[in-house]
Amino acid sequence: MPDQHDQHRPGPLPEGTVTMLFSDVESSTALLARLGSRYGDVVSTQRRLLRESFARWGGRELGTEGDSFFVVFTSATHAVAAAREAQEAVAAATWPDGAVVRVRMGLHTGEPVRHEDGYVGMDVHRAARVAASAHGGQVLLTEPAYRIAVGAHDATSALRDVTFRDLGTHRFKDVPEPERVHQLCVPGLPDRFPPLRSLGSASVLPRPDTSLVGRARDVAGLTEIVTAGARLTTLTGPAGTGKTRLALAAAEALDGRFVDGVYFVSLAPVTTADVMWSAVADALGTPGESKAPPSFLEHLAPRQVLLVLDNLEQLPDAATVVRALLAASPRTQVVATSRRPLHLSGEHEVPVRPLDEDAAVELYASRARLVRPGFAVTAANRRDVLEICRRLDHLPLAVEVVAARAKLLSPRATLDRLDQVLEPTRPLVDVPARQQTLRAALDWSHELLPEHLRRTFRRLGVCEGDVDLPTVAAVTGTDDPLDDVAELVDASLLTVADGDDGEPRARMLRTVARYARQRLDEDDDDADGVRDRHAAHFLARAEDAAGRLRGPDHLRARDRLEHDLDDLRAVLDRSLGSHGGVRTGVPGGAAAAERSAGATPLPVSPAPTSLAPTSPAPASPDERFEVGLRLCATLSWFWYASGYQAEGRRHLEAAVAAVGDHRTDEAMTALHGLAVIVLQQGEAERARDLLRMCLEHWRGSARDGAQDGARAAVSTELNSLALAHRALGEPDTARELLHEAVDAARAAGDASREVNAVSNLAILATDAGRHEESIPLLRRCLELDESLGDAWGTAADHVNLTNALLRAGRVDEAHAHLTRHGAACVEVEDVEITADVLGLFGVVHALRGEVDLAARALGAAGRLREQAGIPLAAPDAAWLDEAVGPARDASDPDRWSAGVEDGAGLGVEDALRMVGVVATSG
Repeated sequence: MPDQHDQHRPGPLPEGTVTMLFSDVESSTALLARLGSRYGDVVSTQRRLLRESFARWGGRELGTEGDSFFVVFTSATHAVAAAREAQEAVAAATWPDGAVVRVRMGLHTGEPVRHEDGYVGMDVHRAARVAASAHGGQVLLTEPAYRIAVGAHDATSALRDVTFRDLGTHRFKDVPEPERVHQLCVPGLPDRFPPLRSLGSASVLPRPDTSLVGRARDVAGLTEIVTAGARLTTLTGPAGTGKTRLALAAAEALDGRFVDGVYFVSLAPVTTADVMWSAVADALGTPGESKAPPSFLEHLAPRQVLLVLDNLEQLPDAATVVRALLAASPRTQVVATSRRPLHLSGEHEVPVRPLDEDAAVELYASRARLVRPGFAVTAANRRDVLEICRRLDHLPLAVEVVAARAKLLSPRATLDRLDQVLEPTRPLVDVPARQQTLRAALDWSHELLPEHLRRTFRRLGVCEGDVDLPTVAAVTGTDDPLDDVAELVDASLLTVADGDDGEPRARMLRTVARYARQRLDEDDDDADGVRDRHAAHFLARAEDAAGRLRGPDHLRARDRLEHDLDDLRAVLDRSLGSHGGVRTGVPGGAAAAERSAGATPLPVSPAPTSLAPTSPAPASPDERFEVGLRLCATLSWFWYASGYQAEGRRHLEAAVAAVGDHRTDEAMTALHGLAVIVLQQGEAERARDLLRMCLEHWRGSARDGAQDGARAAVSTELNSLALAHRALGEPDTARELLHEAVDAARAAGDASREVNAVSNLAILATDAGRHEESIPLLRRCLELDESLGDAWGTAADHVNLTNALLRAGRVDEAHAHLTRHGAACVEVEDVEITADVLGLFGVVHALRGEVDLAARALGAAGRLREQAGIPLAAPDAAWLDEAVGPARDASDPDRWSAGVEDGAGLGVEDALRMVGVVATSG
């Protein structure tokens, strides 16, 4: 969190409409690496210059961290003037060693919610997202900030000579509506920058750093096939031929021919169909509740898009997914890359061959010039270059890796070294010859590294996604990995890009990473320990983020988990696959309770010390399996709330099946996570049976002396078990269990679990018609959750209180409450809560006789529940039918059905807008 600076914030914070400004220094890591200790002077000067400009125009500094600022202004015009002066001051300043310092800024005008000594809400997230998309020296404004500033800039002397450039509409992660962005242009300052780092205005295509060589004819042929209307075109060929680069080049050439855009989907780490669905949906910016069929297919159906699906060969169900995509959307076309065709009807297979001789030589020369300016293929060295390319089978990846060593070696010296390592000492007889040659090329590159870099390279191969420097340090055991990363980038074995936070992210090509893992297993005695450190690191990161998913920082926490998903999946696959019987009696953790709106568990106990990065010996299979159990429990809420239910259930089912009859704390925590998901998916009897097992275990632990933690877990299980009995139509049993849950929570001193159980008691009172009891209880729960900072709990309270008011016949009061708090409820991005909001609006309109609106809202709510696989509990379904029955029965049946069908066809955002909720999330 940003450091707070009270000395810069005298008096109360402004309320109402304010303009928020976020800024930071671009490529600060590179500056730090170059300047060393003198980088501190850069930070201090930059802070002074910006603070002077902000203060001169009335800015209120809320916080800073390193070189970043968060400042608010009561005037958008003043905010723009401050940004202008700050950029001029930074441009005019003298920096150490001639360094170039560039600050990126983003401004948004809105009405954030005051919270303690700061602000919360989507307006804050929108401002931060826009700032993160800027480049150094660039100032971006959202449409609200621009409209105010442009309307007043002629009257403000500091802005009379500035202009604004419309950069068009852009999509930003977790901001549901596209945002029109404008750039401030100041005379004398740069005003031309690369494309914004947003999700794009339409197409989503990575931009390679180097040119494509020798593929002009292939690109033209591929674009001709797609333009002629081929629904599916599959590029096939062995690793290293450049299938991905060719597909990207064709996609870029086709950009603009598809009304709804061209989207690149990297599927290299994906091995299952449910993850493939999520990856495709993520690339198209689909909301969390619509990431799987049938809802995603409905989202795709009307679009005209080109999907570039990269790396399908490891996906056994890829053909099934592609067939479904094409069948659902007649105007969608697919270009796929794979080592083998998909064997679908109408598929155009395009084999991608190695480069021809001239193209391979041209590629070698162009890449050699990147590291050795002035390099040329001459009569003296041409034969050596030709022989290098021939021995590498003209494979582009191998040629590029070898050419990167031109910085140190002449073609003759390179060829002499190739002769030593091209033939592997242990040939990979079960793979094609070209892969053996690629292995030889990578062996050669590996052997050129000093030993400490070889070790770092091999160990980084266990990482599945792009990783930050702390992850590199944890996995490789290197205290300060910056220099190692820089050298591996120089050797073309690693690529680096700036993350959204401005910090570097390192990634290996998939083929290179596979090779690194092979060498790790062959050459590193600590291979198991490396994977254990990888698992411990990502488990700790996941637990940290999961613990914040119900708080005000939930969007950033979810971002963290989604960014780490590939590595988390790898940890789960390895740890759950390592099961050989779990240990018994190992202390573990309970999980937080859930309410009727569908919360999943949040693990609270510390990471296992047996897998700490400093562990002197590799972990046992049992210890690794415990990591898998803990990770399942940690991610269960994320899987539920972020649209990954199918994936989560698959992992939890696997973990529980592997546990068998063992009754460890970790096993029971995973079992609880599975029980909660199956309960929310309508399997109440199975949930009841699983939760009884969990309750029996934790009661035994409490009797054995594990007091507060076990009592808290007992409260969790009693609460969840009560929900199962409520769903089964057994309210008396549910009520008894909830009273026990309250007592157990109080005995453990756990206010959060107590308020969960009390909230569910209020729901039972609502079911029974005891509204004079339920409504005050729910208002009290709302106060407690707000004091606890529980964003999800607060949203659930608003939904349950609205429900209670409606059942009490206080329709106008319920409508006012739901209208006032509906957007905040949707902001937590819980699928079931969003469906509840729509359904409650449907009831309100039905009770008011507004039949058409009621039918549409109920249709939208029902479809959302159907898509997520979360049916209404039996008591709620019965009351809903009773509440809307009179309006439905009094209307024309065809008219009612048409309204329900119409509502079911709406997207979530359109449905919320229809009932008057300005959605803050999809």
